[in-house]
Amino acid sequence: FLYGDSIYEVLGTENAVPLFSDEHYDRFENSARLSYLELEFSRKFLSEEIKKTAKATGARRGQDEVYVRYMVTRGEGAIDLDPDSAPKQNFVIIVKALPQWDPEQYTVGRSLAVTSVRRNSKEALDPNIKGGNYLNNILAVSQAKSAGAQDSLICNVDGQITECSNSNIFFRQGHTLLTPSLESGNLKGITRTKILEICKTRNFSAEERVIEASQISEMSEAFISSATRGVMPVSGIRLESGEWVKFPRGGGELTQEMARLYKNYVTEYVEQNIARALF
Repeated sequence: FLYGDSIYEVLGTENAVPLFSDEHYDRFENSARLSYLELEFSRKFLSEEIKKTAKATGARRGQDEVYVRYMVTRGEGAIDLDPDSAPKQNFVIIVKALPQWDPEQYTVGRSLAVTSVRRNSKEALDPNIKGGNYLNNILAVSQAKSAGAQDSLICNVDGQITECSNSNIFFRQGHTLLTPSLESGNLKGITRTKILEICKTRNFSAEERVIEASQISEMSEAFISSATRGVMPVSGIRLESGEWVKFPRGGGELTQEMARLYKNYVTEYVEQNIARALF
């Protein structure tokens, strides 16, 4: 807690079913491996504790949806940086109502700003450690909001786009859907992965590619993706020069199609996994 020495995952429910829970736990285990953290809690144990916590909220299937955040810290011990001083891990589970985003975030879109705050180098801090230290992202959001945007679009030190503060980014260029490749230094988002899977099964042209901030003006559409937002259109991006690149209100044709397809994908997943419902 004092040093951000923790890993976590966040997921939402649909009809009380935790979405893509296996994929989230797989990523959780990968974060632990990259953090030199040998998990003392099994997948089964954490799943049972999450279910107990969700039921304790009094949420009702068909009426309520919840946000689940689970994290493991290295534990308690002396106030120092030696991992061995924390002999026993702790876990925290938070369950609350699923965030209700302002409808304008979908009917109009979310505004982003490219910041001068750069993503931590992946050689310094692997972006695929989904850990508790988000100061880098917070600084970027603060700068973006002071520039009149709602969220940040963060580049690496080479000017390549990575992701937003806590979501992945997609662009349309011509007839192709583009998203920054992992080599740029971004988190392998689960919603991002599902969208790429949908594109593959539908024979849509989609590529993971290094995208320079200087290429934003070449794009005709943009949207972000995350576990709690699904597919959310981007209304515009403020460049570091102060110029705004505008995109179609409420998302262009491809953005709206991907939102529809992703929603259908989630519906099918819920139908197939209804036995996993938390309440």
